[in-house]
Amino acid sequence: MSVSEQDEKFSQASTILTAFGSDLVTWYQVRPGTDFVVLDFNDMEAVYAGIAAAVERYAAMLRMNLHTVHCDVAQRPGRLEYHGDMTVDCTALRETLRAIIS
Repeated sequence: MSVSEQDEKFSQASTILTAFGSDLVTWYQVRPGTDFVVLDFNDMEAVYAGIAAAVERYAAMLRMNLHTVHCDVAQRPGRLEYHGDMTVDCTALRETLRAIIS
């Protein structure tokens, strides 16, 4: 998609689901009141040194509805731990999405 097509899609979105750290730049393309559901994990602050607090402040400044859903880093036997591989708490995700819809 071109940049203008991406701008159009994000500006029309009412809810965006993203892993922490991904697509934060899209915040400037969405309208106020957009629900951002962010998947996070226990050592998020260690991995993204200092950014977690900034994310909360920027969400408030841009009038976003920030929701976080806890995930665990996926454990893959015989492989290095990679923070991009997450096991999502689907019950918490469903509850968050249900609350947004209602």
